[in-house]
This record gives sequence, C-alpha cells and structure tokens, in this order.
Amino acid sequence: MTQMSILAKVSIVVLLLSIPIEASNDNSFECTLCNSFASVAVDYLQQVSTLKEVNDLFALRCQKSAAAAACDAVRTTYLPQLFDHLKPDHPTQLACHQSGYCGVDHLKRNDTPQKEATCYVCTEIFDLAKAFVNLTQDEFTNRLQLACHTLDFFDSVCRQIVVEFSSQIYTMTKEEVAPQAACTRIQLCGNDTTERRQLKQEANFESDCPLCGHMVRQARALQKEDQSELSLVTALTNSCALDDSSTHCTRFITEQFGCLFHRLNSKMTAEAVCSMCLSKQCY
Repeated sequence: MTQMSILAKVSIVVLLLSIPIEASNDNSFECTLCNSFASVAVDYLQQVSTLKEVNDLFALRCQKSAAAAACDAVRTTYLPQLFDHLKPDHPTQLACHQSGYCGVDHLKRNDTPQKEATCYVCTEIFDLAKAFVNLTQDEFTNRLQLACHTLDFFDSVCRQIVVEFSSQIYTMTKEEVAPQAACTRIQLCGNDTTERRQLKQEANFESDCPLCGHMVRQARALQKEDQSELSLVTALTNSCALDDSSTHCTRFITEQFGCLFHRLNSKMTAEAVCSMCLSKQCY
C-alpha cells in the first residue's frame, strides 16, 4: 500500500470522525433526502465543476423525473446551500451537516422551504399507493417500497416514509383520502403548508402583488448580467433577509419563481406577469 493511499484513508477516517454524533444519528426525512441528493451532486462533480453546471444537469434530470415537482424543489433549495461543502472525497453526511440539513442546525430549520420537498415526496407516495390498494397490508407495503425506485434519488426517503407510516398509508389509501390531506394528517406536509396553498389559490395574500412586482423587476435587472435561474433564486432569496417579512418572501419565491422565471424575457409588464402567475389582478 502506497504512502499516498494510506494518507487518503486516514483523511477519510478523520473526516468521518469530524461528523457530530447528532448529525450521524439524524434520521429525519430531510437529512435522508439531503444525503441522497448530495450523492448525486458529488457524482456530477466528477463531470463538471461549477454550481451552474451541476444545476443544469439536475434541471435536465428533474424534467425527466416522475417526481418533477419534488426534484425542482430540492434543486432550488438544497443545492445553493450545499454546493460549497460538496467534495468528491468528503462524506455527504459532513456536507449535509455543514449546510444545516442534518444534526442540530437542521432542527432549527423546521419552517424553511426544504420541508416542501418532503411534502411533495409524500404526495407522490400516495399516488403510487393507489395501484396496490386491493392487496393485503403486508403485500401493499412491500410493493410500495419496491415502487419507490421510480422516484429516482427520492428512493431512500420514499422507503423510509413507507416503513414509518405503512399502516396509515394503507388505511388512508383504502379510504381514498386525497394525497395532500393524507400527508397533512401524518404531518409531512403540515397544516401551515396546506393553509398556505389554500391561501395562494384563494388569493388572500394582499401583499403578494407588490412583492411579486418587485421580484420580477429585480430578477429582470439581475438577468441582464447573465444570471442563471439558480443564481437568480439565490440572489432573490438572500434579498429576502433584508425584508421584515422574510419568511413569507422566501416562501413566495419557492412557490412562484418557476412561473415568473419563464416570463422574464417576455414583453409583459411586471404587473401582467404577476397577474398571470397569481391568478388575480395586480394592476
């Protein structure tokens, strides 16, 4: 064994020991998802080197994914925070801890948009479950775990959710409970998520129009500097920290940016773009 390979192995051991116990033992769905996502990102770093290049590869993957909404939610929220901590020779657990998705820091992020991805995965599971509704509970659970592989890198967190909530998933699938409502019952979407989506659909956020107009104008100004979609999301999210209602601002970007981004280059006014994306008059 060469001196170089010995040093490499020692370095890996040191890195593994540097992962706090609370991060290593974190079996939250968000932490599992981070590790799966980070593993794919590290594989991409064997091919490319910049944040934009990794994001572009993920964007293509998300387009083909059976869980496209969840994939995009993870791509736009996890990647900007994770990227600087990702290294091919470093364990993903360390990157996820350093970014705050595993361990003590993760516990402080319960109200952030990362929860959206777990919610999306949960609703996908209930959609998959419909195909196995006539089986016994054991057969149902086994088939559903096998079906998780169709959700790409969400496979691990999918199986984790199925195992933990197998009885509830089986019962609610039998009762034909809607996926969103079912996931709210087992607290993977949360009442805040459900209420927020209902409020968005009913257009009850009076502050959305001026906030949206500001975001469109700011994004257009940044886009002139050749900013990518991911860079724009990161820049706009960072600007939310300066806002008194930063939580709502961040959530607004997470929910609406996809619609806004595809219309930034149009000749529509900011108000017209917002009216279309928010489904209400913003004049």
